[in-house]
Amino acid sequence: MKIWCKLLLNNKIKADMIYSSDLDMSYESYENWVREICLKMDIPAPIVLPTHYKNFYLFHNSRFKKGDFIETTSFDTFMIEDCRED
Repeated sequence: MKIWCKLLLNNKIKADMIYSSDLDMSYESYENWVREICLKMDIPAPIVLPTHYKNFYLFHNSRFKKGDFIETTSFDTFMIEDCRED
């Protein structure tokens, strides 16, 4: 799995990175991906809801808004997108 991670501020990319994992798609692995990505990007981890996983599974992307974070953030949106090459 390759995931493109983006921090957006005013609809512009503030920071991004590519994350890779060998885990198969499941809710548990999705939660782990989000936590590991946040650690690597040095940002707080959001609250992961089943809706986030469902969007990633069906549409290959998830968006976390400021309301999904308990801590304050310096960005408007944290977005992850599946960027595998099939």
